[in-house]
Amino acid sequence: MCAAIPVTTPSRCLLDAASWEIPDTEDQMALTLAVLQQGLTRPRDVHREPRYARRNHTLGVSQGVAAFERGAWSRPEAVLGELFDGSNVLPHVCLNTRLVLPGGSVRVPDGYVREVALAIQVHSRT
Repeated sequence: MCAAIPVTTPSRCLLDAASWEIPDTEDQMALTLAVLQQGLTRPRDVHREPRYARRNHTLGVSQGVAAFERGAWSRPEAVLGELFDGSNVLPHVCLNTRLVLPGGSVRVPDGYVREVALAIQVHSRT
């Protein structure tokens, strides 16, 4: 059995998929968040890759990297952050913030509003 031989970087694969195979911006964003959240590449690598790859039709990749850098791990979490940040009424929401509870246990809710100690879970599959 032969070992796998890498022929390109995950960042390049992501941009090529967005440019050639995934026309929907929201799907590009979801894929980008999944790849970043799984640790297959890093935001800085995706930022650097457009120097070498085709950039046409990759808006969703850029949006996904920006959402990941704001703390989102999935498209629904990114939308949650956008809803709060785009509101003049709602406070800021922290995405995927590590909370240590009084007994020492740790929780990481999808969103957390410090002003009212509100933890929010988003059902990403629905």
